[in-house]
Amino acid sequence: MEKKNPWVAAILNFVLSGLGYVYTGKRIWFGIGLVLYSVFSFVTGMTLGTQDAVARIVAGMPNPISDTTYAFFTVSYLLLCALFAYDGYKTAEEVNEGK
Repeated sequence: MEKKNPWVAAILNFVLSGLGYVYTGKRIWFGIGLVLYSVFSFVTGMTLGTQDAVARIVAGMPNPISDTTYAFFTVSYLLLCALFAYDGYKTAEEVNEGK
């Protein structure tokens, strides 16, 4: 079996959750599901969020979401990415040990 670099798995899982699992060949369907969910969420969020922001600017309405809310979601998203990166690293180590 080919050795997998744990750092590559960690970086892939940090950048796009699920890619690290596909790279290691362990939990492949879970990884594919995470990739699809991440892409769908990003595209949907960008599409709907952009449309809403433009509509509010045109209508002269204030933004209902505070900077604190944005900061909270950004920090929680980065924490989730870090946890997936750690798990991708550990998964690659398990694959290399033959577990």
